[in-house]
Order: sequence, then C-alpha cells, then structure tokens
Amino acid sequence: MDFIEIARFTYLSEAAVLESILISENIRYFMRNKNSATVYAPAIPVILEVSDEDVSRTVEIVKEAGFECYLTLNNFG
Repeated sequence: MDFIEIARFTYLSEAAVLESILISENIRYFMRNKNSATVYAPAIPVILEVSDEDVSRTVEIVKEAGFECYLTLNNFG
C-alpha cells in the first residue's frame, strides 16, 4: 500500500476539518508537516496523503466537503 499526496493546506485548521471527515469515513490517511505547520504556518503546508486504494473515494469526499481548491493532482477533475 502506497500513500499518495492529494491535497495541500496552508493552515492546520483547514486540514483538521477534513481530517475529522476522513476519520469518520475510515479513510487511511497521513497528514505530513502537521506538527511543523503549527509553528511555521503558512510557510510550511500541511500535506494530505491517502492510501492509493482510497484516492477516488477521498477525492469525492474532498469535493463534497467543499475543499476541492486544495486538491493537488490535476487528474481529479
């Protein structure tokens, strides 16, 4: 199982909202730079990575939650 970056957030508070949704949906994810962003925001983005098996489902969740502007890969439509 590989983890793929799908979104970048300027502030941890933005990522935290989506993180709670991913937890409730049992999505396997990793928030890179989470601790650094608490000190160095907005210089260091919080990067959302999800299991390659959960990418499609997560993209749908991100869009439904209104966070599509944070998606980083162009092929997510």
